Amino acid sequence: MGKSRATRGHLKFGKPLTDEAIEGLKKHKYSCVCVSYLDKYVMTHFWNYILRFIPVWCAPNLLTILGLIAMTSSTLMAVYYCPDLQQPCQAPGSTWYFCILGTFLYQTLDALDGKQARRTGSSSPLGELFDHGCDSVSMFVAALACATCISVGPTPLCFAMLIGSMVPFATAHWEAYVTGTLRFGYLDVTEGQFTIMAIYAFAAQYDIDSIIHTPFF
Repeated sequence: MGKSRATRGHLKFGKPLTDEAIEGLKKHKYSCVCVSYLDKYVMTHFWNYILRFIPVWCAPNLLTILGLIAMTSSTLMAVYYCPDLQQPCQAPGSTWYFCILGTFLYQTLDALDGKQARRTGSSSPLGELFDHGCDSVSMFVAALACATCISVGPTPLCFAMLIGSMVPFATAHWEAYVTGTLRFGYLDVTEGQFTIMAIYAFAAQYDIDSIIHTPFF
């Protein structure tokens, strides 16, 4: 009767992590290999420059969540104009420019959060989990925005776009779990994000829906 609720919950559900897992978390060090040409030779210099303007007191996780909010809010605006992903999207061009901005802000802040953590000495396994958790959500959000942009509707193509955006992310982290190193290829996340922004830019200037659904034969 005198046992606390926490104690009762502990006896009922067991420990969420084993002692071995907790020790592994304490020893965990983030390891990453990136061979993307765009990252190495272009974007890294831009991100390092922007980092100079981020206050030291700014928490890395704040940058992460602000980036996700930027991308999600722009996607919701696009979905507002095409809620079923099927009817011709009547979104004004400014919507797609807003999506470009949201994606670019997410890309930049997602790159800066790790740099800020190392800069302030606040890197931790929890911060990495939060960062990659937000990344996993952003994969779905980005695919949803693209599906809205080209009005694919509830089709196998829409399913392929959603799954195709998440499977590489999951397998990359599975590899990182096994090998201890997260690897980025020559064509990876940054290139994919710029491709998405190019689609938005095209949609802002042209009637992309009529082009995609025009029979060529």
